[in-house]
This record gives sequence, C-alpha cells and structure tokens, in this order.
Amino acid sequence: MDFIPNHTGKQSQWFLKSQKKEGKYTDYFIWTTCDPQTYRHDLMVMGRGAWSYDDTRKECYFHQLESDKPDLNLRSADVRQELESILRFWLDKGVDGFHVQDFQHLYEDEILGNETFVNGTVSA
Repeated sequence: MDFIPNHTGKQSQWFLKSQKKEGKYTDYFIWTTCDPQTYRHDLMVMGRGAWSYDDTRKECYFHQLESDKPDLNLRSADVRQELESILRFWLDKGVDGFHVQDFQHLYEDEILGNETFVNGTVSA
C-alpha cells in the first residue's frame, strides 16, 4: 500500500485547521513569517519556489513539491502520532507492507537554509 508521509493536500482538514491556527494543528505544517511581496524563493524539488504565501494565515508555508502539497512538519510529535495511527489502522486491517513515497523529503534543514541547485545537486 502506498504511504505518503511528506505532505497532504491544501484542502485537507489538517491544513485548513493549521491555516486558522486551531490547537495542535497550528504546527502540523512548516510556516514562517514573510512579506507576501518578498517571501523567500528557495528552490523546491520541481525547480520552483518552495514557499507559498497563504492569505488566510498571513504566513508562508513550505512545500518540496507543488504548492498544493504542503509539507507536514515531522518534527511535531502530534504529526508523528497521527502518521503512526494511520499506519496502525491499516496494519490492523491486514496490510502487510507499505511503499513509502517521497521518503527523501521527510525532514528539512532545521534552520530552513536557502538551498540552491549547483551542477544538478543541491548545495546549502
């Protein structure tokens, strides 16, 4: 079974609650204060900006892939617990294995440094 722990969609309940800073969901995603005119344009995996401004929260959120796939904040114990619960649900249903997609994008640099591509590789 496919399992994608890196991100959700922008229409997921988790993201919608995080936009509104509702309880534990506030930090389910990677947010930073930013000016909508000058926010950072670090390169994402797809070669475009990794940050998008959110009009609801008035902050930028991080996405390694497309802007409609915000990255989960796996440094949050609540997020890790949610993902474990999802895995346990499926294991209890009899699933005996998972294909983890986008594994290489699970954790970002803690200081969220501006990474740029140099000769086809990422250089911080």
